Amino acid sequence: MRNFGQIRVGFWPEIQGVSDQSKLLACYLQTCQHGNGLGCFRLPAGYVTTDIGWEIVTYKEAISELAEAGILFISNDWVFVPEVLATNPIKNTNIAKGVLKIFNDLPDLPFLHEIAVALQSHREFMKRFDGIEADHKERMEQHLKSVSKQSQNSKQTVSKQLANGSETVPEQSRNGSETVSEPFATNDIDTDTDITKTEEGGTPGGQKAAAASGSPPKRRTSKSSKAPPISQEMLHNFFVIYNRMAKRAGLAEIAEWPMNPRLIKALKNNLRRPYWAENWQAALEQVPESEYLTQKINEGSGMTVYEFLRADMVEQIMAKARERDKGAENEAIVAALARGES
Repeated sequence: MRNFGQIRVGFWPEIQGVSDQSKLLACYLQTCQHGNGLGCFRLPAGYVTTDIGWEIVTYKEAISELAEAGILFISNDWVFVPEVLATNPIKNTNIAKGVLKIFNDLPDLPFLHEIAVALQSHREFMKRFDGIEADHKERMEQHLKSVSKQSQNSKQTVSKQLANGSETVPEQSRNGSETVSEPFATNDIDTDTDITKTEEGGTPGGQKAAAASGSPPKRRTSKSSKAPPISQEMLHNFFVIYNRMAKRAGLAEIAEWPMNPRLIKALKNNLRRPYWAENWQAALEQVPESEYLTQKINEGSGMTVYEFLRADMVEQIMAKARERDKGAENEAIVAALARGES
């Protein structure tokens, strides 16, 4: 059992789109006594209802909403919360061995692939992975080989497109799939539709989402509306442009295409916001110029894609850029005046 659990300050902006009940459950999952350093553990519903004092229906609504939001994966009584692993400091090989032992002892869950990818993306863990005995790494290496085989063709095509300056989604990527567990009866919710409601009772998509989350719709409008669909081309465009910036700035790139479900969900939510959709590329252009974003934000390792996808990050980057431009303009004016006086 862990002695404590921690929550990132930046986690709060990332979960603003879910109900208060789901926010409480997300915090519980990161700090409860049933968890571990991997973030994957058995969690019968009775544990939660007893600890928080909820009815079972409240728990089901909240856990379903978190799964739909890409914040966790669930299969029967097992959950995987990637945020727990992401915030777990793996400072030495013994801690890495402990996390890997938890992974090795897991049953054959439908989201083992996602756990293996999350471990592979954890810099501190991978630094110490080579120092772990070979027999302890067998299961992990099998999953990483599987990940490599599944994405090899797609990566080769993406590399050719980058060389040619193309940003078109490869055909095999359009047809690619990732395993996402669907808890309870949530498969009828259209996750690509904004939660809307009309004055006379609402759209079918809005009614389904509201019923599943246990919370009122997020917006009211005078008529039925549906958000424009987020195409694979738009997602792939972000993948290509972000990785170009990350390579230039020395930051961690997005590991693979297709991207993982949690990342896709966060990206889709942002692409539906007009300011973000119009300015994310301009914001990425500013990142290599910022010492804070490239070095200090994570104690030397720099900004991650999840931090860039925070609800307020693009606005913050653009505001800083305007400040720099204004400062440069003022300096130029002062210099011109000085030259005129001399």
